[in-house]
Amino acid sequence: MKWLRELFWLSARGGFKVKAMHIEGRINVLADLLSRRRMEEFEEKREKWQRARAGERGELWEKEPWLARMWELEEEGKRVLKERRGIRA
Repeated sequence: MKWLRELFWLSARGGFKVKAMHIEGRINVLADLLSRRRMEEFEEKREKWQRARAGERGELWEKEPWLARMWELEEEGKRVLKERRGIRA
């Protein structure tokens, strides 16, 4: 948690906003594996995530349901950023 406090202080000094959001480990699989230092499994899942982002979905979605949820979260984040940029423009 120390890094989170530092991030908020830096954002206050730099004049930008930070929003922290908890995403459950069963959904945010990559971060969960990294935090547990399970590197072999992380590399395997990261490769699947990269394939999914490159357009290989279908059967991959069915075998790894967390990929679809990660995709939804990423798309939601992009949408929110576009909306915020549109407000500032």
